[in-house]
Amino acid sequence: MKIAIMGAGFAGLALSWHLSSFPSCSVDLFDSKGIGGGASGVSTGLLHPYPGEQGRRTYLAEEALAATTHLLLAAEKALKEPVATYGGIYACKDETFKKNIAFGDVELMDDGKFLITSGITVHPEKYLEGLWQDAMKKGVTLHKQKINELEDLKAYDQIVVAAGHLSTVFFPEILANFQKLKGQVLTALRPANLPEVKKSTIGKGYIALSLKKDIYNVGATYEREYLSEDPDLEFARQDLFPKVAKMYPEVDSLDVISCRAGVRFVRRRHYYPLLAQVKKGIWLFTGLGSRGLLYHGLLSKILSEAIIQDKPELLPREFSIFPFAK
Repeated sequence: MKIAIMGAGFAGLALSWHLSSFPSCSVDLFDSKGIGGGASGVSTGLLHPYPGEQGRRTYLAEEALAATTHLLLAAEKALKEPVATYGGIYACKDETFKKNIAFGDVELMDDGKFLITSGITVHPEKYLEGLWQDAMKKGVTLHKQKINELEDLKAYDQIVVAAGHLSTVFFPEILANFQKLKGQVLTALRPANLPEVKKSTIGKGYIALSLKKDIYNVGATYEREYLSEDPDLEFARQDLFPKVAKMYPEVDSLDVISCRAGVRFVRRRHYYPLLAQVKKGIWLFTGLGSRGLLYHGLLSKILSEAIIQDKPELLPREFSIFPFAK
């Protein structure tokens, strides 16, 4: 079975990895920007089951965490080096977050912060590199080219569009209820006279550890209206630093090194991604938004099994917005 996957971010790469485990599959990955060239490459890798301002535990959180952790371990094995920092993430949340202690992976600390013990800070550049190396060993081929229409891939038995907001080029009507959100992240150096950040910390914004000591990522903006997809360092600083100051008061004294920007793609009224068969032989996997890191492992595994068995009914109904194709 020849399979073409458009998009080499978290979703497309993880799907190619799962599909390449089936001996009957030949997988080609298409992305003009290469591995992690879109929003996935801008991600700062905060992986935990309580995203969003309300801090509610995400649907299928336990299964999603396990599936992504499985991929992290595969990437680490391929690279023979860590691709994530384990040991939890701090949350600066209000008293309503206490309810999550009942799930068993949240602890209230003496300083009033919460520790999400299941939290992991993934380092996307390393993770994507490791997962790609493993997928490549399993036979996946990357084509750095732009696909203008699905007809260009007619030689394939199955086509999967996992191209984030660019998926609208192929399915504008299906994706009419989705929106683009620009997200910007600042990378900054901690001067020696400032206190060290011990763990990645989330609140209204966040400050995240990187692979390099004393280099932190500060994020992320949620821009519904914007004129350009390019980074805007001054806007990002003005938007993010007041939020992060509540969890790290010295943030204004960090030395900003760079600003990165990417475009998330999300459903308008809730956070469920879209995972569906559009018609026979054509599948759509998009709309992961800021939960891409959490959901991509689980949903790519489910989708791979649906494709191999040619059974769209294996896809969870919660993630589909239209009936299964005939």
